[in-house]
Amino acid sequence: MFPNESKILIVDDQKVIRTLVRKHLNDLGFTNIVEADDGATAWPLYVQALAERKPFNLVISDMNMPLMNGMSFLIKVRSYHANKDTPFILLTAENDKDTVVKSMQWKVNAFIVKPFTRELLVSKMTEVHQVISAAA
Repeated sequence: MFPNESKILIVDDQKVIRTLVRKHLNDLGFTNIVEADDGATAWPLYVQALAERKPFNLVISDMNMPLMNGMSFLIKVRSYHANKDTPFILLTAENDKDTVVKSMQWKVNAFIVKPFTRELLVSKMTEVHQVISAAA
């Protein structure tokens, strides 16, 4: 599991989902959490965190959002030269093959299909952390 001091970015256009994810993370001891309501809002936060040398340790992003969806945000993160390997969990109500294939091409670390439980979030976060720790 990620250390409790990890900096986490939650990106979802639905406040209820952001609140739910934040509550689950708070229950797990995480407090350094930043929220954005779409990828267009999240991107400058991501870049600013890098500029301040306080990068996000994990991004949890919805797939379907206005202005910049989760896939476009993932592609920007992966295409950016600095910290392009930030762990990225994609939340989605969809489970179609094209979405999965494209996300895998851009190295999404995990999928969570909505609706989800805290246990599933914990499981995916643990899985992602184990994989990135083993690769380090």
